[in-house]
Amino acid sequence: MSGIPWAGLIGAVATVRRAHKDRAGASAPVSPLSMELTKMEHVDSTSDERTVNNTMRHQYKVLNDAEKANMAKIKDMGLEMHEFVSSLGSTRETSLAKTKIEEAVMWAVKHVTG
Repeated sequence: MSGIPWAGLIGAVATVRRAHKDRAGASAPVSPLSMELTKMEHVDSTSDERTVNNTMRHQYKVLNDAEKANMAKIKDMGLEMHEFVSSLGSTRETSLAKTKIEEAVMWAVKHVTG
C-alpha cells in the first residue's frame, strides 16, 4: 500500500483508462455506459454504477440496501479514524496507521461486496 486514499486511486485509474491509447494510436474501446459515467467526476460508492471504471473485477454483485448501508458505514468510520489520526501530526507512525486504516476499509468493503 502506498498510502493513497482509495477514492483518489479510483479516480486516478479512471483518468488513466480514459487517456489510454492502444498500440495503433486509436482510442481504447469503451462502452456507452462507461463513456457517460466517465464524464461524471465522481460515482457514489453505493451506486450500482460504481463498477464502470474498475479494470480488475469483471463481474459484480448487485448490492442490496443493507449491504450498501454497511459499505457506507465502513467507509464513514474509516474516514473518521483516518482524519483523527491525521490530526495527531505527521510522523512515520501516523503514516503507517493511515495506510493500515485504508487497508482495513478495503478488506471490509471487499467482504461486503465480494
